[in-house]
Amino acid sequence: MANFAKRQIGELSGGQQQRVFIARALAQEAELVLMDEPLNGLDINSQADILDILKTLSQREVTVMITTHDLNAVVENFDRVMLLNQRVLAFGSAEHVLTPILLNQAYQGRMQLVKTKEGTIVIHPNLENRHKRHTHV
Repeated sequence: MANFAKRQIGELSGGQQQRVFIARALAQEAELVLMDEPLNGLDINSQADILDILKTLSQREVTVMITTHDLNAVVENFDRVMLLNQRVLAFGSAEHVLTPILLNQAYQGRMQLVKTKEGTIVIHPNLENRHKRHTHV
């Protein structure tokens, strides 16, 4: 990040901005890092970099909480999940939280769950125009 020290934050890419925000938290010795949709708008490599940094923070006993609609990222990268819809619907492992019943409650039935040999695919109408419309849970 030293290469970017003299640049304005607006001149940085989304991934670079996320790294700067995480670096600030580290410099302040934060015990808790809250991030809203930190993977949105990032390319795959930048997403992987941010997830690696978040894992490192967690290993350093920093509490990391993020919001995301990317259920694949949740299943693959986080050991505890909180499912919300105006209140806490469930908290625990992804396996116990991301169930068809709870997902239907969270998305108020505006989704379709399709069972396959690989698992359940979640199809949400609001994701049609995004790169990820189908999510395996």
